[in-house]
Amino acid sequence: MKKLLWIDLIKVFATFLIVVQHSISYSFTTLAVESPDWKLINFLFMISRTGVPIFVMCSGAGMLSRERSIREIWRESIAGLLKVYIGWMAVFGIKDVVQIWINGENATLRVMVNAFLKCILFGKYHTWFIFMLLGLYAVTPFLYLIVQKKELLRYFLLLSILFTLLVPILSGIDGLSRINNVIESVHMQFVVGYPLYFLTGYYICRCMDQKWEKLAEVLFLAAAFAAFAVSTAVSERTGTASQDVYTPLSVCGYLMSGALMAVFKKYGREERQSAVVNKAAALSKYGIAVYLLHVLFVELWTKQGGLINLLYAALIWLLSLGIGMAVYRIPVIKRVLFIQKQ
Repeated sequence: MKKLLWIDLIKVFATFLIVVQHSISYSFTTLAVESPDWKLINFLFMISRTGVPIFVMCSGAGMLSRERSIREIWRESIAGLLKVYIGWMAVFGIKDVVQIWINGENATLRVMVNAFLKCILFGKYHTWFIFMLLGLYAVTPFLYLIVQKKELLRYFLLLSILFTLLVPILSGIDGLSRINNVIESVHMQFVVGYPLYFLTGYYICRCMDQKWEKLAEVLFLAAAFAAFAVSTAVSERTGTASQDVYTPLSVCGYLMSGALMAVFKKYGREERQSAVVNKAAALSKYGIAVYLLHVLFVELWTKQGGLINLLYAALIWLLSLGIGMAVYRIPVIKRVLFIQKQ
């Protein structure tokens, strides 16, 4: 697959969005929903929720770009991702062991070993993304067969949109929940969830007509406006922050994420880009470090509500990026903590 600069650019942007999401989530849930500060946080939180779907779409565009044998997927893609996961979780485990030792309470060898192994086996709250990707990698040979025919790809996307995005809406409508239960009994698990984004990424990258790209900005703004208006109204009515209308597996969340990727493709497809753009795209190789490392600083600095967490988000991204760049320069550690080119 030819290197696509815009894919690297949107990966860098998506990493920043995820850092923003985790940094302002405390403010999102604790500020008064009637306040202007919360409305700004709600808008930024809504945009930041597109980060993970964008990563999944980029992964789908890459993994489905050529045929890969089952052996290759398991020995390279899955094993490589597991290696990186275990390496970074070992860093977290060492941090927890040191913290237990410093605190001195019940700092027995057994407690410290259990704490270390717990990080390796169960990860942290943000590592669910790694396990989800592993699942998508495992079924890539089947998904690759689908993308070989546009008719099958469009049919899969249609079914996935229906059962992942539209059917769940029925459960929230009075009088239609029983219909939802009947439809769910069909058990269309293969087309439910993040495979929708995995294949959407390939579709946008390889199959989308340029006439649809022209509508990307309009679609993004329309979906974002609707999501912000509805989430604000629902939150003010209930008195509790609500993000249901723009979660990744919602209609607005899907439209915003897909449209945003189409915008990056539209403006970033030129082969010749400025030196600044090329350097920005090169930051994508540090993305896994930023993603897995940033929560250390989020847990330390963003437990107070308010707009100050926006400043912390930028600082955390820069600090995580700087550490990732420094670690990347160490050859032995680089092979363990970063995904190698395939």
